[in-house]
Amino acid sequence: MLEKFFLKKIELWVVYLLLIFGAVLLVLFGWAVQYKATGGYRGGAVGDAILALAESPNDAMLLLDVGLKSAMQPQRIKFSEFKNLQVTDPDFTDPGLLLVSGFSLEHDISTVYLYDLQQGRKLHEWVPPHHDIAAQTSYHFGENAKARYSAQHPLLLADGSVIFTSGEGPLVKIDRCGSLQWTVDRDFHHSIEQGPAGTLFVPHVMATPQDFDSVTEKGHKVYPIRDDGFAEVSLDGKIIQEWSVKDILERNGYIGLLYGVGEFETDRIHLNDVQPIMYTDDYVQQGDLVLSSRHLSTVFLYRPSTDKIIWLQTGPWLNQHDVDYQGNGIFTLFGNDRIRGRVADQSYNGYSSIYYYDQKTGRTGVYRSLEKENIYSATQGLHTVLDNGDLFIEETDKHVLHRLGPETIRWNYVNTLNDTEIGALHWCRYLEATPEDYPFLQSPECKEPAK
Repeated sequence: MLEKFFLKKIELWVVYLLLIFGAVLLVLFGWAVQYKATGGYRGGAVGDAILALAESPNDAMLLLDVGLKSAMQPQRIKFSEFKNLQVTDPDFTDPGLLLVSGFSLEHDISTVYLYDLQQGRKLHEWVPPHHDIAAQTSYHFGENAKARYSAQHPLLLADGSVIFTSGEGPLVKIDRCGSLQWTVDRDFHHSIEQGPAGTLFVPHVMATPQDFDSVTEKGHKVYPIRDDGFAEVSLDGKIIQEWSVKDILERNGYIGLLYGVGEFETDRIHLNDVQPIMYTDDYVQQGDLVLSSRHLSTVFLYRPSTDKIIWLQTGPWLNQHDVDYQGNGIFTLFGNDRIRGRVADQSYNGYSSIYYYDQKTGRTGVYRSLEKENIYSATQGLHTVLDNGDLFIEETDKHVLHRLGPETIRWNYVNTLNDTEIGALHWCRYLEATPEDYPFLQSPECKEPAK
């Protein structure tokens, strides 16, 4: 029966008619998807169904993506230049500690460990309980899959507990033994910073877990821009307050920056750092926040108490990360200096730089060029100006940490796995501290053996 049906002769004009009809339907379907995806509100249930049909392959593609990347383990990087800590300034001894987020072969996931630079060894290691975290979250694909999990930008508390994210998923706290304390089930990403009251400030997407595919508030009449925001979170895992960066910019008169410059993209803001101001001086107030918008190449000082942007500066940096306040009106930031785009996606000058903004004068400039050290990180990167004026740099894209003196590199560090591989790094911290500053290390409970 079926054989006769499929072998039945069809007039050529019928074939042409079907092809034309199919082409028209395809064009109309594509237009409808584009209309709904860019904020169109007409079409009712039919329009919603068309958009849902177009998005239906997403889950299958995510499963394929996770499966492929799990098989080849994207966090193992070929590297054989040196192992662990390479001291390049023999006259310098570093008394500090590194809080490292790095992939572990032993545990097959990114762990967090405390590394003593003076002794050249790990003091303690925290292994994220991935199964327990996954059971308490709505986010399971992408950066939340075990193979790609990053334990990003860990924050160490005095009792030995650590707080981190997956890079695109829930905020998590585990105790010093690695037991899960709490999760906040939202799409948190990038930095974790502690404010003057001890609370946490973390970038996140404003959508709730039940609506985490949404990139805008309902009924938005401009374009479906990803609503990047940030939250203040208590140390017991409760969201205290949330802010939308889009709304802050619109309320302060920066609609042109959001919608009127360059080719439009959904991930228009791409917030990557919220830095709380810890004390009041002649230029800032305690509780102010410095925000870094990568895709706008813009940083600005926001005062939540008045809902005002005190200053805003776009460039000369490109796609920057990690803005810090140095006091006396001076702000520094890691300038990736990468040109993003469909045609050009490359370094502006072949290296990254640390830039400054002077609130007193409104001037910008290069705080320190990283050309001589050949440091370039295209998509991520961290810096810290240390008490003695040295710089701590995470060259994230190459998974190398550096300490730079005034004229030289004091040391380099990689998360060595074996003779030919290092593990990926995910936003580490330099701690101007010693093991004695963390009493939990003296307790035999959960203490790692010396290696």
